[in-house]
Amino acid sequence: MLVSVIIPVYNSSQTIIGCIKSVYKQTYPYIEILVINDGSTDNSVIILKNYIEENKCKNIKIINQENKGPSTARNNGIAYAKGDFIAFLDSDDEWYPEKIEKQIKYFNMNNDLVLLGTSYTIGSNKVNKYKTENKITLNKLIYKNYFITSTVLCPRWIFDIYKFNAAQKYSEDYLLWLQIATLKKKCVVLGDILTKMNSKPLFGSAGLSANLWLMEKMELVNLFKIYKERHILIFQYLSATIYSILKYFRRIIISFVNNCKKNISK
Repeated sequence: MLVSVIIPVYNSSQTIIGCIKSVYKQTYPYIEILVINDGSTDNSVIILKNYIEENKCKNIKIINQENKGPSTARNNGIAYAKGDFIAFLDSDDEWYPEKIEKQIKYFNMNNDLVLLGTSYTIGSNKVNKYKTENKITLNKLIYKNYFITSTVLCPRWIFDIYKFNAAQKYSEDYLLWLQIATLKKKCVVLGDILTKMNSKPLFGSAGLSANLWLMEKMELVNLFKIYKERHILIFQYLSATIYSILKYFRRIIISFVNNCKKNISK
């Protein structure tokens, strides 16, 4: 079964080759790579084209688009994908060699599986590990996003039903996982550490995650959407909303402490 790997790229000249190499090191051989150049203004594409030419890579395709963000880039990649499965990888993240092979084996053993993530490291230090098999129901997912985009593998047919909301710049991946979970099929996070996230914290450091309030606002919008579509009951919605707000204040405190530590170290 062919796996289509979708990699959005925007000014990723420092990380894109390491990202691509981690895909080529996969022990699972049936892979195509779709790199979506999201209007980069640096030399990311030149570096990538040189790598492709030097290594005679045949299973990689570069797709150019105007700068419209990662959601549009991922949807664009899905439109070009030929695989039976779709995997997402951000251009500053990497995979460990057995990532796709272990996920495909797990899919082969679970016919009703629709969403499969993995445990991961942040940089080379912190390890985020769940149980060997952590089944994620919609009721669990409304309290916490267990699925980091670069860890996810899904069957292709899922994206005939749902795609990333290109109009939403924050928490759009979380919305997609919530929508998939409403299908009432199996969603799982593997305990195996198979993805290496970039070394920055998951929130409060840089990029979209630095804007904590907009992240929180869109998470609340996601929960309301799921409630409005009658996938969860009113008490579930209110409980998840309160929990989300408490997490938001916790993130503010953590970000404040981290920034203080950085200023002291300077």
